[in-house]
Amino acid sequence: MLVALQCCLFSTIAGVRLSRGADRLRRVNFLVTYGAPKAAAEPLQDATSEDGCFEGWRVVAETECGCRNPFAWGGCEVKKVCKDPVTQLPHGGYEHPSLKLMTLFVNHWPKSVRGGCGESSNSGKGDISLHNFDNYELLTKDDEDIGSSSIFAKLVQETNRGSPVESSWFGGSWQMRGWNFLGSDMKSDQIVHLVQNDTSHECILSFGQEEADKYTELPSGSSTSFCNLPAKVHSGFRDQLLASLSSDDYLANIKPKLSHCATIAVTGHSKGGAIATLFAACANNGAIAGGNKDFELLDWWTRRR
Repeated sequence: MLVALQCCLFSTIAGVRLSRGADRLRRVNFLVTYGAPKAAAEPLQDATSEDGCFEGWRVVAETECGCRNPFAWGGCEVKKVCKDPVTQLPHGGYEHPSLKLMTLFVNHWPKSVRGGCGESSNSGKGDISLHNFDNYELLTKDDEDIGSSSIFAKLVQETNRGSPVESSWFGGSWQMRGWNFLGSDMKSDQIVHLVQNDTSHECILSFGQEEADKYTELPSGSSTSFCNLPAKVHSGFRDQLLASLSSDDYLANIKPKLSHCATIAVTGHSKGGAIATLFAACANNGAIAGGNKDFELLDWWTRRR
């Protein structure tokens, strides 16, 4: 049963069966971000989608953290909300992508609620403890909207640890059974891992960071152009993505293998989620980005033409 769920992972979680034509080989089919900061001056859109919305989820964590307007006899008129503060950064006119919202509730019921494409999360006081990936992993490990058997969360967790992933690791991890490790970029500031389902050949590309204990430190930057996208993007996230795409490890271990994926999902936590968003937006903007140096650096299909 587990293998059957994993075999059809992206078709199931997207709610539709993905196209098997050539176009799906040159695009990101699914995007999942956890506690990601904002990446662009306007909501980035999926140019391959009719409504501009990426398939996938923007996952944020929040919790109840006190009471506003308490009753004298006990009880609470309005409960205060605390949220992952990194999801509100950087300040100064940046926006989240056109992606469905999933809010995870720490220590109270319901465990999660779903929102529409581009929907904003609740306002509230920042609580940096909510940004710890353990919260996201715990609350999504059985959520089939994101991935059966914690596949996305387990891979992101390993990427955040910043240690090499060997093929033997998959044999000892029940969450990743049926998935093969294809390659890593360990030399750039942004750790990247690529895995593939051994039955369906669907792939997940995970962006992390070099030191997990520094995931609250976001790169500085300003709005700049990227990949012929209509919206300006945060230069710090752009520069880190381009550094990864240019690294020897990425060019040798990851890029040549992407063209052998039946579908591609991209994921990341914290700044890794912002970088995954830029990757997806550029990849799915190929119709107007052809010839652009950023797109040519990212495009994996040119190696098979």
